[in-house]
Amino acid sequence: MRAPVVVNATGAWADKLRNHVTSEVRVRPLRGSHLVIPRERLPVDGVYSFFHPSDKRSVFVFPWEGATAIGTTDLDHSGDIDEEASITQEEVVYLLDGVNSQFPEKQISRADVISTWSGVRPVIGSEKSKDPSKERRDHAVWSDKGLVTVSGGKLTTFRLIALDALAAAKPRLPEPRKTGEDRIFRSRSRAVGARRSILGASPAGTLRRYGQGTARGGSGGGAPTYRGHRFLPGGVPLGHPA
Repeated sequence: MRAPVVVNATGAWADKLRNHVTSEVRVRPLRGSHLVIPRERLPVDGVYSFFHPSDKRSVFVFPWEGATAIGTTDLDHSGDIDEEASITQEEVVYLLDGVNSQFPEKQISRADVISTWSGVRPVIGSEKSKDPSKERRDHAVWSDKGLVTVSGGKLTTFRLIALDALAAAKPRLPEPRKTGEDRIFRSRSRAVGARRSILGASPAGTLRRYGQGTARGGSGGGAPTYRGHRFLPGGVPLGHPA
């Protein structure tokens, strides 16, 4: 396959691909991990934020899919980037210490943990900060011999990141065709309303999982289905994690 320009938007793997054309290393992979505990052990209806007593980092406790999530950590990820990241025992202790400092009467322990998840952030290394939490979360774009690499940033700035990547690729691309429609998203309220009749009164969870793929069930009046899952009236798939 040949192309005038390739956009490398591979997150934590950005350097791995970019190093085919340059030896520069700019991405600092940082791991963030969460604990999931039963809601009845720590029922919260909104997001609770506090500073961890050991390092003053922000930690969050929030409701998630019928349970309560606690996170996150911020550590250099030294493992193989091609292997799925996972929480360490040190991170478990860190998060438990943090949540118990705010809710001492609950005494949340490892026995309460029903699940964990970890991810790797592609943070741009500054060479000035050794503390992962003090690295800036800005994105960066590099152009090397037809390879445009974009990494870093936050989900909330995704459109700005995309525009900067396209600007870097523009010199190697033909003139774009003009369009009369600048909107790239439909109104969420319309999307929810269109499916309310088949997903019940609370379709948000189903829409989060399946988006535009959410489908109507059979004409027999039973629960709606999608890819073999049958939905409860509240929009939660039977046999699917709640």
